Amino acid sequence: MSRLDSENARARSEEALALARKLGDRRTEARSLWSLLLTSTWFDPPQALEYGESGLVIARELAAQPDASNDDLELLALILLDLSFPLINAGKIKLARERTVEAKGLFEELGNMPMVSTATQRIGAIYKVEGRYDQAIETYNQSIAMDRSMGNEGGLIGGHIGLLELYPQIGDFANFFEAKLRFIKQWLNCTYVHNLGQLRQNCSVIFSLMVVQHWDQHEDNVYRQAFKVGWRQIQLQQGYRCGDVSIQCRGFEGICHIGSTY
Repeated sequence: MSRLDSENARARSEEALALARKLGDRRTEARSLWSLLLTSTWFDPPQALEYGESGLVIARELAAQPDASNDDLELLALILLDLSFPLINAGKIKLARERTVEAKGLFEELGNMPMVSTATQRIGAIYKVEGRYDQAIETYNQSIAMDRSMGNEGGLIGGHIGLLELYPQIGDFANFFEAKLRFIKQWLNCTYVHNLGQLRQNCSVIFSLMVVQHWDQHEDNVYRQAFKVGWRQIQLQQGYRCGDVSIQCRGFEGICHIGSTY
């Protein structure tokens, strides 16, 4: 979501929040706060945390009522899950992990297995932040196994991205390249890309994976996707990223090839 899109969504959510409070509609108030949490997470994390904590108070009250519905439980789980990034940004890593584990339990109770996998993936990301790399890898692989069993292409993409970001951090380039090749095959055959935003996201991802020795093999496909969305900026940014990985694992051999591409 672009900053402009985020600001527009935030404005609508603020209107909904004001109206919900005026009418005393606690469920809509909690959902509006959740929406504001989402739209603020990447552009204003402290504000996102404030929205999320306010929404969490209401969501817990609703979920604790005798007539609580599955929708109430799901909203609680979603807020718990989506608070993880603002909490990490605030340095509250342990709380982020505890709430994400709680969210995973609620999704399991509801039988929402795609979101169980998403929560598992998020726990892996938190382990990575904590420096618990073995647990992060194990957890990412658990989410990938779940998504593969469900045929959840979007989840598979997310799980692989987590591993591909982690392996270079710990200097495990053998597993990086092995995972990269699996991911490229998954991405090229993926039917998940069906709108502009997803196309941009996946174009960004594949650029980050195109290290020197496989660049030529996929270059035409990457450019076709990039120019389709007219996103020259991502070409440049991800070209730098793949160059960085190449420098780490192979020295400077072949870097000029990437440089000449831009």
